[in-house]
This record gives sequence, structure tokens and C-alpha cells, in this order.
Amino acid sequence: ATVAGLAPLTFSTSIGAANVVTIVSGNSQTGAPGAAFAAPYTVRVANAAGTALVGVPVTFAITSGGGTLSATAVTTGANGQAATTYTAGATAGPSTVTATVAGGSTVTFNATTNANVVTIVSGNNQTAAINAAIANPLTVRVADGTGTVVAGASVTWTIVSGGGTLGTPNATTSAAGLATTTYTNGGTAGAAVVRATLTNGSTVTFAVTATP
Repeated sequence: ATVAGLAPLTFSTSIGAANVVTIVSGNSQTGAPGAAFAAPYTVRVANAAGTALVGVPVTFAITSGGGTLSATAVTTGANGQAATTYTAGATAGPSTVTATVAGGSTVTFNATTNANVVTIVSGNNQTAAINAAIANPLTVRVADGTGTVVAGASVTWTIVSGGGTLGTPNATTSAAGLATTTYTNGGTAGAAVVRATLTNGSTVTFAVTATP
């Protein structure tokens, strides 16, 4: 500012740093294909002084690994936090999700999706007469890569060879991760093979023998 005959005055000011987003919770989780992760992806937005900011838009985006988000545009609440829930895709492997504040910073959530695996629990290598049902059902267990049982997984049963009939061609795992079917031999003596398969391709086979 200048006035004729006087020395000029200079005013200075500074612009605060951009808003900063930080991870609160939900990072580094592990889950099963197609399942929602237990903890939401939660971030906090603050100004340069560390004060939580209310009403700031946060954009969540999947940058690798597939899957879905419950919301991609979330506004921070009274505590300066915003959250979304991640549901894994159908393929095992790592995934990343970013949270970005417009004109500010970005953080990345990392996660791992473990493939479900089916294993035999009981019922393998049974023998029964032709046209007779085997004594024990064919039972499998489904668990993820951490060994945690998976409820609600779809198991498809198919007769590979030897004829016969199944009690059900499709089953859903129980809370204990178990799925079963019964099997009745066909009218010809010999070996039969029954397969249990998950949607991701994991499979096991049961051997049954029909006697005259």
C-alpha cells in the first residue's frame, strides 16, 4: 500500500496446507472371495493444524483386485471421518482401494482375498450293494486361505463315473463350513467317482464301490 510522500507498506499472508486424509481403521484385512470385509475402510480428514473437518467429500476407488464398494463418495461426519465397506471380488489375490480428498491427499488400503478350498471330511471309500445307498453321506468342508470355515458357499456335486444317483446335486455350506449329499449305487457292480466342486474351481473326489 502506498501513499504519496510516504514509504510503502507490504502485507503478507500464507495459505494453509491442503487437507490431509489418514487411515483410521480397516487396512490390511484378509477375506474370502465375494465376501464383505469385517471392518469398514475408515479415514479421517483434518486441516494442517490437525483439526477434524466436517462435510468434506472423500472419494473411494478400487485401484486393483476387483470387488465392490458400498459407497464411492462419502462426506466426513462430525468426527471428520468417512467410511465405506469393501466386498472382495471372485479372484484370490491382493487388492487396493484409495481414499482421496479433493485438492488434498490420498491414502491406500491394502487387502488380501484368499481362495476358498474344499476338503473331504467323511464318506470317502465306502462300499455298498448295487442299487443300495451308502451308509454315510459324502461330506466336505469349505475354508478360506486362513483356514477359517466359510458358511454359505455353494458346492456342486456330480457323478463322474459309475452311475448311481445323488441325494442333491447342489448344497450350501452350514455355519460349520460343511456340505453333504447322499449317494445310491447304480445297477452295475464296480467303482464310482463323485466330485464336489466350488464356484472357484476347487474340487475333491469321492470313491465308492458297488458290490453284486
